[in-house]
Amino acid sequence: MPPNISKLSRDHSTSRETIRRLRDHGIDLSDTAAITAALAASRARRSSAPPSPPGSESYADAKRRRATADANLAEMKAAQQMGKLIDLATVEQAFAEIGFVLRARLLALPSNLVAELEGLSGAQIHKVLQNHVHQLLHDLHENSPIEKLTTAATTPDTAAPKDTGRGQRVDTGDVPPCHAPA
Repeated sequence: MPPNISKLSRDHSTSRETIRRLRDHGIDLSDTAAITAALAASRARRSSAPPSPPGSESYADAKRRRATADANLAEMKAAQQMGKLIDLATVEQAFAEIGFVLRARLLALPSNLVAELEGLSGAQIHKVLQNHVHQLLHDLHENSPIEKLTTAATTPDTAAPKDTGRGQRVDTGDVPPCHAPA
């Protein structure tokens, strides 16, 4: 009775096709030592193949990498159209605008409050300053370029942000609005 090819492939940790090839090349499948020697010689020939040059990749690897990149781009485009992604340069510009407005308003506070703070007690000065800071934060929130970006990104008729070539987008899905304390 001929040996079971499936059992031999399991015993030698190889495929059934490899066992069949050994049989076709004249290896006696009832001789375990002959099978082991033939498999070792085959593995040695494969491992002595010249290595791939550094930085090269197989066609299958390149194809898989391309498919992954295409899928990532499609997901980014869909997220951008749904308003979940905003161009990084646009966000950077909005934050620069916030910084400029905040700096200007903070630098203007002392000269704007001189007359109002004159003759007040420490507690009264604290309350006036607190009210002005809260008002500044409220105004900044109400006129926030970030709010405008997230609102504009979710409207369907809004044009997509321009491509800056940097390939970076900002996720707006989890950005909570800024609230001034009451």
